[in-house]
Amino acid sequence: MQINTLPRAAVNTSLHLIRLPLDAVERLARRHDGDAEVWPPSLAFESFEAQVKTIAGSVLRDDELSQQATVQRARVAELRHAEARATAEKAQADQELAAKRSEAREDAKEARAERDQARRAADAQKTKAKQAAKKSTAQRKKAAQTRAAKAEQETAKAATAARAEEVAEKRDALKEKEAAVAAQREARTLDAAADHAKDRRQQRRSA
Repeated sequence: MQINTLPRAAVNTSLHLIRLPLDAVERLARRHDGDAEVWPPSLAFESFEAQVKTIAGSVLRDDELSQQATVQRARVAELRHAEARATAEKAQADQELAAKRSEAREDAKEARAERDQARRAADAQKTKAKQAAKKSTAQRKKAAQTRAAKAEQETAKAATAARAEEVAEKRDALKEKEAAVAAQREARTLDAAADHAKDRRQQRRSA
């Protein structure tokens, strides 16, 4: 028996004893259909085991303990990667399901809109048929109302255009005023700089 076999066995036995309550709880809970590899507490303890074996292997200079730690770290990394991939796949599946549900709602909304539009078109057709049966005086009145509405729309458009032109003119005038103010400010700055330079020259001459 090698001299470091007993310390290695002690480390493994201690870790096994510490893990027994966790194993009991894990079996009782039946997390993830009994898959202990992806149960977070079990995975965390295995990472802890790897750290302990790494430290013990370094202190005891036990290559086998160090190798066990390396294997466990790789296993933990692989399990965490698989867990992350599963989480990402579930998130993507949830997003796809949400998108399909949203698309279904939009399809239903469009279908209702089309039915409403068809109903309105049918009502409009009925109304048009009734209007066609009216007397010529009613038709002329309707035509006059249509022309009045069109004239009102054109008047409103003209007023809107005039307001827009007025706003544009005010905006241009404001820009010109701002430019003039900026030019005056720049001129004052240049004058102040010139006066300052002149004062400095006079001070040098006096000195």
